[in-house]
Amino acid sequence: MRSRSEEPAASTRVVINQSQINDETQFCRGTAIAFGLAAVWLTSHHLGGGSRFGAFLGLALVLFGASSFVVLGGHVEYWDSDARPAGEFAAAASLAIAVTLGLAGLLCRRRYRPVVLCLWVPVLMLPVWLAVIMIWLMIDAFSLGFSIDMHQIMVWMIGVGGLVKLSLALLLPFLVLSFANPLYQKRLKNLLLLKADMAASDAYGGRRV
Repeated sequence: MRSRSEEPAASTRVVINQSQINDETQFCRGTAIAFGLAAVWLTSHHLGGGSRFGAFLGLALVLFGASSFVVLGGHVEYWDSDARPAGEFAAAASLAIAVTLGLAGLLCRRRYRPVVLCLWVPVLMLPVWLAVIMIWLMIDAFSLGFSIDMHQIMVWMIGVGGLVKLSLALLLPFLVLSFANPLYQKRLKNLLLLKADMAASDAYGGRRV
């Protein structure tokens, strides 16, 4: 029978542990999130609906549903020990990206300003990921009788930089596409409930900033 002190180290409630997963697993999870973002952009014209919370919820659910479908696809036949962390990674990444985009939309004051949006997304991504990590650690601690491994906290804190870089590397190309393509620009506005910033457009000779 394992001692109480061994339980946190053996916990399966780990979203991502960079010291344990290989490059193939990281590539698979990154591909899953990219697939999820593609699904969000394809369905974004149905996700707005005039309600900011509804748009956020739709974004998070579509992103999680599509990415978890990909990341868990290889575990359907044989549900191994990697399946749960893979699913939790999809949930955490979906939540972090959805919250970051939602907050960035709010901070743009409901106006479509591409440069401001691109500045807010990287600024917000780190604190949002830290908040998501703390939520997962609290859930982990609760499931283990309010006991947590300090080593696990260090692993999270060291790995958060990689999570932020991965999220930005996957998200920013979609934002750039929406800036360059009128169709995807319209979908981004609908998703984040943004309106054209006419004052900025006039001030910069028709260019939105």
